[in-house]
Amino acid sequence: VGEVCRKCITTGIPIALQNAMISVSMIFLQRTANGFGETVMAAYTATMRVEQLVQQPFASLNAAVSTFAGQNIGAGLQKRVIRGYHRSMLVTVGFALFIMGIFLLLGDQIVGMFVDDPQVIEIGGKALRLSCLFYIALGTIHTTRGLLNGAGDVVYAMINGFVEVVGRIGFAIILVHIPEMGWWAVWTTTCLTWVITALMSLIRYWQGKWKNKCSLNAEKEPAV
Repeated sequence: VGEVCRKCITTGIPIALQNAMISVSMIFLQRTANGFGETVMAAYTATMRVEQLVQQPFASLNAAVSTFAGQNIGAGLQKRVIRGYHRSMLVTVGFALFIMGIFLLLGDQIVGMFVDDPQVIEIGGKALRLSCLFYIALGTIHTTRGLLNGAGDVVYAMINGFVEVVGRIGFAIILVHIPEMGWWAVWTTTCLTWVITALMSLIRYWQGKWKNKCSLNAEKEPAV
């Protein structure tokens, strides 16, 4: 019983910290947006609502991949985990491209579903058209982090979440001091953070160190 409790704690705390740290960084970015005035603040709030909807399928994939990886690693089906991850990434990329096409064409109309101010809609539409170009990176973070968590590589996944926090705060501090950036700094910060965090998670996957975080047996049956 003690060993089970210890494992639950050492696995659960890093996962909980991932979400907590990201929430803190979002508060800081909201403060950055507020510094550009009410119009930009309203546009940022509207785009965040849209982004929350976009992230729901990615978050579901995260949970699904995490569960799938944990179950199959426990059963000694390592190759099945890899194949499942690859297929999940295909779904991730496909959904991201689909949403990208919609937002590039209808960015203003989508923001207009949340606000009425023409200036807010204009800024929000431009911001959505920028952010949607990086949704593949956003989806990659969710899917790959789900694999790492499911494989028991929760400490690295937590570090990956910490990098996301540092990226949001660091890029925001740097970009707001570049006059040419203006309010673009708010959304550019998010996009750059997604790219760096996604690359870090992919590097961990490619290195294969996550495979050693749990005891892996030889495959007991052919992967489906």
